[in-house]
Amino acid sequence: MTNKTVRGTNRPFPGRARPFSIAVAAGLVAGLICVPTPPATAQQVVADEIAGAGAGAGSVDRADVVDAGSAALDASNAGSAAAGSGDMGSSISGSLGGDLGTDDPLDVPIPAGTGPGSILAIAPVDFPEGPGMGSSGGSAEGASESDGPVTGDARLLAFASTMEDGTLAPVGAVLYEPHEPWTGEGERPTVVVAPGTVGQADRCAPSRTFAQEDDAHVGQARTLMGQGYRVIVTDYIGLGGPGIHTYANRIEQGRTVLDAARAALAADGLAGDSPVGLWGYSQGGGAVASAAEMAPTYAPGLNIRATFAGAPPADLAQVLTQIDGSLIMGAIGYAVNGFLARNPDLAPLMTRVLSPRGAETLAGLADDCIMDSVDRTGLRSTTGWTSDGRPLTEHFAEHPEIVEVLDNNLIGTMKPEHPVLVISGSNDDVIPAAQAEQLARDWCDLGAEVVYRADNIPPLAPGMAINHSLPMMAANDAALDFMAAAFAGESTGSTCGN
Repeated sequence: MTNKTVRGTNRPFPGRARPFSIAVAAGLVAGLICVPTPPATAQQVVADEIAGAGAGAGSVDRADVVDAGSAALDASNAGSAAAGSGDMGSSISGSLGGDLGTDDPLDVPIPAGTGPGSILAIAPVDFPEGPGMGSSGGSAEGASESDGPVTGDARLLAFASTMEDGTLAPVGAVLYEPHEPWTGEGERPTVVVAPGTVGQADRCAPSRTFAQEDDAHVGQARTLMGQGYRVIVTDYIGLGGPGIHTYANRIEQGRTVLDAARAALAADGLAGDSPVGLWGYSQGGGAVASAAEMAPTYAPGLNIRATFAGAPPADLAQVLTQIDGSLIMGAIGYAVNGFLARNPDLAPLMTRVLSPRGAETLAGLADDCIMDSVDRTGLRSTTGWTSDGRPLTEHFAEHPEIVEVLDNNLIGTMKPEHPVLVISGSNDDVIPAAQAEQLARDWCDLGAEVVYRADNIPPLAPGMAINHSLPMMAANDAALDFMAAAFAGESTGSTCGN
């Protein structure tokens, strides 16, 4: 496969070559939380932190690097939320069955006869005042395609989705309706945004962090609203809701994305076959990739026109190996916790594999947001989690029951019935590019229409997630162009066969 410009557009693919500076470590923010380019202040924070430690780019120790990355994440989260400081729990109606601004799980009853994607509760939410934000009425301002302000309304909702065993679970989401007119073909599309890794604790869910100063998903929604799209940013099963977040669970994440689309359409009484797009990067890329291939069987009535799956973790065996020792290696613990929740028969085996420190670390990660996990485990190895000092992945490979779980979460075994864009960094230090490209090849072999693009940014500070984040920023325009072409019924320029 070769890189190819999406037909019907003249935009170049940005970000091909960038000079290295430790300041670009701020780019890791985008890959962790799936948001547009962080503000310059975040980049400056990294430079200041490194300089303050009295170290050069090649001689920082673990504590200095983690502190710099943490500072960048904090600064970028605040900037991406446009300095908002409101507490969602104080502004939302009590109709959602609890204060979602707290650490309590979403507690919304699911009546008998409820179907997947059904709305359980819905209420308007106000954006706080702040730079680029509206002051009342649930309005937000940003930059539109016409360089005017982007304004819109927001609602918090809870909907039903389906766990592996068929049981329904409540899931939270934020639904955005832009005031920007839709100038494309047909009716205004709805885009489902599946978030990147935010953590495993309920308080990390996008519906919980909405409009708080560390929220970053508002910026992602504004980017899409600026193109005229309705947007729903979804949580995942167990992330903000009952039970543990089943991180990287192919079935539950894919179902959640599809049910979020159903709920978004139902919220305004739109037809079930209204146009829908799916958008995600990193964990979100895996979620929408799963949804894309599950849609024909799980949600055949949805009219999905396009999917952007950036850096999708399609093969967890490869991903877990590569992420070990990186800044965000705590995500391994999220995955293991999720596996154990759905496969409790693995608990005795994991008890033998884990050291007391490893068991304690997994328990701590279950209550972490991503920044907590960076502080807890960043740049360390799972060799410190096991009783014999070997990496967790070596143990996984030796036990068929764990291999079976990983194989069951492989994405790429079913054909998406709509165009899909897969983008990956050739030197991604978190999500291996080879398995993302293999996903695209597998879909091509099944007869799907796939565009695969590789971003060839050279290796920069491996393990710091920079090469995971920069391709996402570079991919933003290409993904918007791809979506526009697909919704307009134009050719997306499939790279299958190249």
